[in-house]
Amino acid sequence: MIKKLTEQQIPIIMNSEHFPYSFEQVKKMMINCNYVCWGWFENEQLTAYILSNISDKVDIIWIYTFNEHRHHGYATTLIQQIHSEIKRELVIEVKENNIPAINFYKHLGFKLINLRKHYYPNKINALVMQLK
Repeated sequence: MIKKLTEQQIPIIMNSEHFPYSFEQVKKMMINCNYVCWGWFENEQLTAYILSNISDKVDIIWIYTFNEHRHHGYATTLIQQIHSEIKRELVIEVKENNIPAINFYKHLGFKLINLRKHYYPNKINALVMQLK
């Protein structure tokens, strides 16, 4: 079941691999009307979540499925739900060496629209992908 994330889930979110944001940053996202912070809950347990900024498009800032819950379609459902509810194009940046993520987004219909050279540390390029 998809639910809006609350402050209670921030410590859980912060335990995600490579999570780059502070408690306060996530809290501000949750109260700002220009952000969507949703989670997929299975038996009241957070299994996956999406943080997105909404403007003329939806920028997916972070999407994550906890390891033990991967390959159950939770991230797919979150992306499909946000796309159908917000009714705007989705945009995501992904490291060019993250082949599983690239293939996942392509499977959902995302197309490559831009390349950001040396965007990430160690001069790793970012692929900008879009779903209309």
